[in-house]
Amino acid sequence: MRWFRKFDYKYLAADTKYFGEDLNSESIRWAKMRLIVNRILLADLREADVLEKSNFYEGSEYQKFDIVVTNPPFGLKNWRGKKELAFNERWNKYPLRMDRHSADSAFLIQALDSLNNTGIAAIILPNNFIYNVRDKEVRKYLLHNRLIEGVIHLPNGIFNRAMISTSIVFLSKNNNENVFFIDANKEFVKDKFQNVISDNSIQKIVETWKDRKIIKEFSNLISIDT
Repeated sequence: MRWFRKFDYKYLAADTKYFGEDLNSESIRWAKMRLIVNRILLADLREADVLEKSNFYEGSEYQKFDIVVTNPPFGLKNWRGKKELAFNERWNKYPLRMDRHSADSAFLIQALDSLNNTGIAAIILPNNFIYNVRDKEVRKYLLHNRLIEGVIHLPNGIFNRAMISTSIVFLSKNNNENVFFIDANKEFVKDKFQNVISDNSIQKIVETWKDRKIIKEFSNLISIDT
């Protein structure tokens, strides 16, 4: 739930209701403070290990949402622990052996699992997920089922001092025929020890994404059937 600290609420309706889960109680406190500062009272934040079991259920069914935004920890080790997540009923609907894949894949499928039929999910992942062999079957599953809407490649080092290469992967259940790519790797300014995406660059990225503009060396639309 770290994204709450820098989230720009102007892109969402005033009556939007927020839900959040995080294993870290301190992150929840930060998020609540951020919401209060922005005069947002329609929020339900809970402590939970989402890879084991969410706290948001409607009866026996996992609750679905219009927008899912998540910035999970990168490269989490020993994420399965003693939870036996491979046998969790919530994961059985997917033809994937989650115990064979990384925690990055698990968080991505978790985001997909919490998305309703008309919504969109955005998950920040290290670029290693896009290329590694371990998560190949997950990527094939997403493409084969036309669940990937787009990818925005972010500048290095915008989350911490380590120059980790990251992207935002967008998922939807719209039977996507194309994947829209934006390479925003150069859209940053230096701020002491960290790279920061400027307001102008954010606006450029948002407008390009919204209009599906194809800009040389910046954005492109690629058919899933290619």
